[in-house]
Amino acid sequence: MKVIIVDDELYICKLVQHLIDWQGLGLTLLGIFQNYEDTLQQFLTEPADILICDIEMPGKNGIEIIKEIKEKYPKCRSIVISGFRKFDYVHKAMQYGAANYLLKPIDEEELNRVLKEVVFKTREQYSRESIIAERNMRMGIYNAIRLGAIENDVMSVNLKYHYQFQEGRFNALKVSFADMDPASEQMQEAVRQFEDVVRKELSNVCYDMEVYHETIVSEIVFINYDAENEKRMVFILEQVLNDALSKVGSISEGRCIIGVGKSVSEISRVRDCMHSAEKAWCRCFYTERKEIFYAKNEEADDNQEKYTLSYEQKKEFRSMIEAIRPDDFVRCLREMFRNNAPLFRQKPELVLQFSTQLMEFFQLTMDELNAPVQDRNAFENKFEVLFFNSGSISRLTDQLGRLFSQEVIENLAEKQKNTLIYVQQAKNYIESNYAQAITLEKIAQQLHINPVYLSVIFKSEVGMNYSKYLTHVRMQKAKELLKRPELNISQVASAVGYDSTYYFTTLFKKETAIKPSEYRRLYQQDIMYGE
Repeated sequence: MKVIIVDDELYICKLVQHLIDWQGLGLTLLGIFQNYEDTLQQFLTEPADILICDIEMPGKNGIEIIKEIKEKYPKCRSIVISGFRKFDYVHKAMQYGAANYLLKPIDEEELNRVLKEVVFKTREQYSRESIIAERNMRMGIYNAIRLGAIENDVMSVNLKYHYQFQEGRFNALKVSFADMDPASEQMQEAVRQFEDVVRKELSNVCYDMEVYHETIVSEIVFINYDAENEKRMVFILEQVLNDALSKVGSISEGRCIIGVGKSVSEISRVRDCMHSAEKAWCRCFYTERKEIFYAKNEEADDNQEKYTLSYEQKKEFRSMIEAIRPDDFVRCLREMFRNNAPLFRQKPELVLQFSTQLMEFFQLTMDELNAPVQDRNAFENKFEVLFFNSGSISRLTDQLGRLFSQEVIENLAEKQKNTLIYVQQAKNYIESNYAQAITLEKIAQQLHINPVYLSVIFKSEVGMNYSKYLTHVRMQKAKELLKRPELNISQVASAVGYDSTYYFTTLFKKETAIKPSEYRRLYQQDIMYGE
């Protein structure tokens, strides 16, 4: 570590230099300086790790020097030396980042003790930062794998992400911890115990390996091993994973579920391993009392059937959201899963596709109802946690139901209070503008709300959609106008918003069961018809 000594009195600098145990502390002197300008120039040329500085100097004093160096070089630690005992000097020095404060006359033992402490803390910080930087570099490969952005060159990958991969076989495991409270200490301990066993035992047979935490309940284990060990690796993995499961089982009654992917020989195809491991994991939904699932050949094939929500499924799911019926979510989901059971048993990976599409359709519907999910990333993370924390269809439906119903209650229930106001305003607008060309979009624009949302709440409160209500209002107005003999049928039609007399007549007959001319004649004969 490199040191700079700053004091306007040269003999003080020499004394400090003489008292420091350079070799014992592993320190190197970069220079001795007597003013701020020369000190800053040295930092520009080669920064120091430790600055030993006097407080009282001509020009900028030591406190000002420490402050500016701290701002420009935050990793540099400072030690102040002064003959003043005033507390405000000490306070300011510490406030601006000084690691310690020594008084003159300088005591050799005290100086080296302080330096030893600074060296230890600095090295500890560098070590911690180095570990974090190394970890971040290694973890960067996970996103690259997910995006399919890994080049097929092991050496390049090693340099870029700080691994020690070798040509051989690559594989991935999908691991989750189910039937446990994700926020519990039991869950955290289960994860730790599992990883301790896996890291310890697989490190002995792999060129390199890593564990990537996807959520608090799920992770991916990535391994690289000798191709000649391919067959033996099946038995090794079985033993290691059973040891890990046994360890988890000793501290928890929950399930640790593992999907083992199909291995590949090219590092650029590791994403295929992850996909096949995830598909294998999904078999847990229809297989009881089993924790390890090995990918089949068809699960390694990415060109498989994709699940798409049907129109009827979307319609039913949307109706529950629109009507704000959170209690029905679990019932509806159970029915959906039950109807899809034959397909899902045959292709369990479709359970994930189906659930993901429900989650995405839910967000889309909430957007259309003018009540968007506020934090999409947090919502999607909650979904992923509950999915991989479920382990069974019944638990999955319960948790999905709670997720959706909670969001509906939080976002739509508040809007429900304004429903009657919006609907009444829409009715008032129709009553006042029935003779004009009115559209739902135009009314929604006047009320500053989403037209889809207006359509939903209008029908819910009035019992008919907006267009039918508009027609009803126009026909009621037409009845009043037909009582006026000076207006012909064409004029009445135009007065209530219809350019076509024929179309008006058709709607009037549908509404009243008689033609406008017949209604007028009956009125003129003083016969009350249905009024």
